[in-house]
Amino acid sequence: MSIKLNNEELEIDDDINDFYLLGNTCTFIKGYCNLNKLQVYGNPNKYILKPYIENYHDELQFKFDPIEITIKECSKNQIVVVSNRGIQYCEEPVCKDSCPVGISAKCIAYYNKEKNDINLNKCECLPGWDGDYC
Repeated sequence: MSIKLNNEELEIDDDINDFYLLGNTCTFIKGYCNLNKLQVYGNPNKYILKPYIENYHDELQFKFDPIEITIKECSKNQIVVVSNRGIQYCEEPVCKDSCPVGISAKCIAYYNKEKNDINLNKCECLPGWDGDYC
């Protein structure tokens, strides 16, 4: 699979790219190749995925256009973490087990958005709930 960023064709080299792909291999079964585990990691931007099969570039034809995807910025309460490759990804803030997230509280990210620290993130009670454990 190749990828384009700003109309520039990029080679997939895990050591130098601003993106990486996981699950981009498949086995043909009755003429179908399901890429239902494909994950694209990249910095926020628009990308165009153009599938190809190794060693069969000119012999196989795809009956669909290249796929345009947009990787968006993290949402307001997510934590922006940067991988060792320089690619950002989003994490939901994690609070201590005593915080009833999804029941009567929500976990709010500590102001330092690059660190998902269970000891610094804040457990905030939803309206109508109060106390140490909401």
